[in-house]
This record gives sequence, C-alpha cells and structure tokens, in this order.
Amino acid sequence: MRYPKTFLWNNKAYKKFYIIRNVDIHSGFCAIMVYVLNGIKRAEAQNAIPVIHFDKYNTPDFYDSCCGESIWEYFFEAISPYSIDDIQRFKEEKILTTSDIYLPSSKEVIWGHHHDKQRLATFWAYSTPIDKENWMKEKRRLGRKYINKYIRLKPQITEKASSYINTHFKDSFIIGVHVRGTDFAYARPTNLANYFEEIDRIILENSNKVCRVYLATDQEQYLTLFKSRYFENLLYIDAIRSNNHIAPFRIDNDTSYKKGEDVLLDIIMLSKCNHVIKGAAAVGEMALWFNTGMGITDFSLQSEFYQNPYHKLETAYSSLNIGKKSSLTLAIHKLKFKGVRRITVSIIGYMLFKNFKFIRKLLRH
Repeated sequence: MRYPKTFLWNNKAYKKFYIIRNVDIHSGFCAIMVYVLNGIKRAEAQNAIPVIHFDKYNTPDFYDSCCGESIWEYFFEAISPYSIDDIQRFKEEKILTTSDIYLPSSKEVIWGHHHDKQRLATFWAYSTPIDKENWMKEKRRLGRKYINKYIRLKPQITEKASSYINTHFKDSFIIGVHVRGTDFAYARPTNLANYFEEIDRIILENSNKVCRVYLATDQEQYLTLFKSRYFENLLYIDAIRSNNHIAPFRIDNDTSYKKGEDVLLDIIMLSKCNHVIKGAAAVGEMALWFNTGMGITDFSLQSEFYQNPYHKLETAYSSLNIGKKSSLTLAIHKLKFKGVRRITVSIIGYMLFKNFKFIRKLLRH
C-alpha cells in the first residue's frame, strides 16, 4: 500500500512527525498527560504531526496487556490518525526519512517539562515566579486551551464519570478536595488541618445549601479522617489507595488500567465541583484545566518547589508523618527511602528498574 508524501492532520497537510514519549519512568498519570500536551505544543511549533508512543517500556506502571500496547489510548482518543507502527512502516517503505521524524532526546524532553518558560505546567519548578498567582493563572489558561483542543476521553471514562455525577452531585453544592500524600515530594505539602479549616469555612458560607465534599486522595489514612469528619456528606470513588509512602500507581494489583482510570475519574469529578480546594500536586490543578467557572482555593500559592536531588527529597508521608511512626521508626524509614531512590537514579539502577518488573517491585518507593 502506497501513501502520499504529505499527511493530513486537522485538515492540514504535513511532511513531518514529532514523536511524544515518556522519558521519566517515575512519572505519575498527570505528569505523562503534561508530557503529551507539551509534546503537542512543540509539534505545532515544528509544523509536525504528533504521534504518542507510550508502551510497556517507557510507561511500565500503567501498561496493561488486556488493554493493548498503546497506553495513551486506554483512556483517550488518538491525538492523530497515525501510530508509531505507521511511522515505522513509512520508514521501511522509504516514504519517510530520518529527517522527517523528530524524536526528542530525553534531556530535551525533561528540559521542556521543567525549564521552558512557555511550557504547560501544573506547578512551577526550578525558577520560582515572582507573581505566583498570575503564573498559575497563565498556565491554567494554556492548559485549558490544549485540553479543549486536543483531549477527547474514551466513552467508558465519560460514561462512568457521568453516572457518578448524576447520582451523587445532584441538588448539592459540591466542594471538591484534592489531598496528595504518599510519595509527593517535589513541593511542600499542605497540612490536613488547613484543608479542614477551608472546607468548614465554605460550608458555613453556603449554609443555605446542601453541601457535600468530594475527596480525591491517594492516601488511605486521609480518607479515614475525612469519613470521621463529614460522614454521609463525604463522596469519593472506589480507587486504589495506599496506606504508606508508595503511590497507588506503583502498587501491584489485578489491572494497571485502573491506576490510570482512578486518577482520570478524580480529575473529571473535581472539574464538576462548585468549589475546588487543592495544593501543589497535579490532580487538583489539572481538574481546573477541564473546566472553568468554579471557586478555587489554591494552597499551592503558599508552597515552594524543592530543588534537592531526587534521592534527597522527602515524601509527604514522612514529612507529615501520616503513618504516625515513632521518631526512630520514621528515621529508619527515611534512610531506607533515600537509599532506594539513590539506587534507582544510578545508571544501572535506572536500567534495571525500567526493564524488569521484579526489580520495580523490589525498589518500590
């Protein structure tokens, strides 16, 4: 079968392709979404068609053989009509040359994720903005633009979210709350007391309405505390959660698909709330990219980005002592955690972590 020398995407002809891949195997679900959106933005700048290549090697924690090889398409419609297999076939048939396919280096992708001033981002990184609030508003505007233009949810995601919203959100003022625990480490976490104080303030402010709290959290202990405080007015989905420092996407379970679906459903549910309370973590911010018009309490404006090396970062689980460990037990936990992270960022450790599931299980962190 022969193909034309130009390729159509969004009713426009192109001659080049830009390959979007995950270069950080420690990335959570929101991070890989941001990698995609920034990849699309760079593809636009190069007048190229974006092709997403997320597979079991570069995005192992979300790979589920029951759902196919293209991890992005477990949850979203394809960004373009071309796959990585198409690109390989075009090369073999000499329709495309190496110069027609742009594969950014890992260094380039990471730089674009953390340093490019024009990037999409859910939180600042190594360069703290002078005006944090306006920086967040501008990134929010950019995120909404690209979500609206390119992201299309798979029907099963839309149907599941709509069913929950129609059942539980009706006739209530919904306060959406995202509280990140477990391995959150790149910024200062917000104490739970700050969330409770703000939730109670909003409930009092809306005392003439039926107020309910929708909680999105990765930490089992947080869910327990919210249940004991808001009782039948607490809403949440049956998601995979952790009772320690290991993020849910790193936990072994029957289906890796659910790890991504849980996060995406929380994002969609938060985006349909009347007011959202969020910290520096990505899920709460990304929910704001999917919708406008809700009230926002943004604790991230009070936070800071930690520029320490990966192995020196401390998780929210240990910095807030969510597990209520003794001083000695907590100190041992921190030492072990830092040692595991130091191994995973070494060249040998990284390659082993990337290629072998049993090594990932052994070095879970």
